Amino acid sequence: MNKVLLITFIFFSSFASKINAETISTATTHTSSKTISEDLTITSTGSMNCVEADGEGNWSNCIRIQDNSTPLTITNRGRLYTTTHDNDKDTIIRATGSEESDLTIKNYGTMESIGNSTLYLSSLSDGDGDGTSAYIYNEGTITATKAYTVRFDGSDDFKIDNYGTITNTNAAGQTLFYQASSGTLSGFILNNYAGGIISAPNSGSCSNDAKHTGAINAKQNVSGSTINNWGTITAGCATMRIGASATVNNYGTIEATSDPSYLSIETNGDDNILNFYEGTLIIGTIDADDDSGNTLNFHLCSSYNYYLTGSWSVNDKSGCGDVVYSGGYAKSSSTLSQSMADEIVALKVDYINETFDYSNKKINKNKEFGFFSKSYSDRDNGDEIDKFVSSQNNVVIGFPLNNGHQIFSFSSDNLDFLNLNVSSSNLQTGFLLEDLNFFTDKKIGFKSVFGYHKHRSNRSQLNNTVALGKETIHKDYNSFSAIIGSQIQSGNVKINLDTSFQRFPNYIESEDVTWSSRLIGQFMGDITFDLKKNLNKNFLLNPEVTLGGRTLLLGKNQKYTVAGQDLTFNGGVQKDAFAKFALNANYSFLNNTNLFIKASAKKTTEDQETYSLDLAFKSVF
Repeated sequence: MNKVLLITFIFFSSFASKINAETISTATTHTSSKTISEDLTITSTGSMNCVEADGEGNWSNCIRIQDNSTPLTITNRGRLYTTTHDNDKDTIIRATGSEESDLTIKNYGTMESIGNSTLYLSSLSDGDGDGTSAYIYNEGTITATKAYTVRFDGSDDFKIDNYGTITNTNAAGQTLFYQASSGTLSGFILNNYAGGIISAPNSGSCSNDAKHTGAINAKQNVSGSTINNWGTITAGCATMRIGASATVNNYGTIEATSDPSYLSIETNGDDNILNFYEGTLIIGTIDADDDSGNTLNFHLCSSYNYYLTGSWSVNDKSGCGDVVYSGGYAKSSSTLSQSMADEIVALKVDYINETFDYSNKKINKNKEFGFFSKSYSDRDNGDEIDKFVSSQNNVVIGFPLNNGHQIFSFSSDNLDFLNLNVSSSNLQTGFLLEDLNFFTDKKIGFKSVFGYHKHRSNRSQLNNTVALGKETIHKDYNSFSAIIGSQIQSGNVKINLDTSFQRFPNYIESEDVTWSSRLIGQFMGDITFDLKKNLNKNFLLNPEVTLGGRTLLLGKNQKYTVAGQDLTFNGGVQKDAFAKFALNANYSFLNNTNLFIKASAKKTTEDQETYSLDLAFKSVF
């Protein structure tokens, strides 16, 4: 009974605390400050316009909260705005006082001030111990045309989640401004999510006193902020000033829009940490000013060339290569194509084995044949170094030899890596001897194929000193390959044993990136079990299951040079096992005509997936 009474009391106490909450669902005009002590909601059909009474400029805060110990929530789905004013301190929402705790502002509509600030929150406290003294959630637009859009003074532990737009259109305006009135301010958290925009598009002349205007300004004695950006943060200059002991995790765009020589990120104290992840686009200088202990960590598999000023400790955290920091530039050249080179060679072996299987069919003995294959491969296992997409078209013409065929293979492939595309044209020729006649009860074949490959590389390099934040480096280079192997077939069991080699010569990719020659050699083996099924005298259905693997034998290390520093890369997937399922279909008609189709799906232990389709049509007259 006592427990029931307690629950009932808590329920009605909570209900009673909200019973006086105000809702505005029509257009309203206010000529003086509106002081609130309960929750306030402006619906999608509602609005508040704060104007002067008779042009006297006799209000300074449209909505005011002061020394109120009850946590309040202001929700706007309509419009909060100001029109005429004489008072530079005019603001839409003003909250102040150490007794005011846990204020929440949610905006889904529009908040726009032509006064000093849109939101001005100072000296607030965390009353419920959840680590947040004030919380702003924005899916709409918050804008100002004067000094500040969102201003915090002396309030620790405030947080902003932004999915919409927070901006300031004044030439010297600051969009997010926070400072310690006295002592130190700490605990600011900003999450600017994908699609979110924080901007000061007209900010400043970028000289002298104006250079510190921007989208985010931690002015003085601010420590321990966390800024997570998946969206866009832009300003004319000095886009972000982050304070001391701050952490910036960037996956999006941070840009000084006036000129890339201006500041994109500036510290305002010691011991800051910047983490750049994939998706990062920085335009503008990264400046440590005269501060010390600042660190920049690159979690990027992309190539980059970033200009830094001041003192920085620079680290590569990607596992995709090495960063070279010299003369104010942090540089890294993407090793992605080299990390995947052995696996791409393995795909070429698969194509040759598919061709061998077709040439080995009775219908092709001592006959010319044409063979077409198309394949798609990809991997996305969460590691940037391993991600790729490959598509290939392959045409093979076979001419009969004693117990085999000479083949000419023409193919084109397209490889997409992170910020890197490599397209290739390939010519391969060699001999497929289907049966060496060593045994009467089994067939042993031999493969010897040599290839020339012309590659065209388009590498996107991140560069904060150019207007777009990145540039494309074009490079053509060649490679040569050899595949030597055998196939043993006995009944419904088939075994392939193959070695493959590919030589990449020395080449210069850009003025400060040089790749050394690399010979890749690997061994591949697989065993296939098939079950032939004649559905009728003309139609043969042949399912196959294949198990196999590969391992890299030569060329585990790729040597290259970036900005005069010799580097070695030995990452990537250098061995794996796989399983493959294939379905063959043969259809014979008109006694001398045959249609062959094969579809297969392959999955490796390293999450690479390959899907292929083979077609051949043969008619003998």
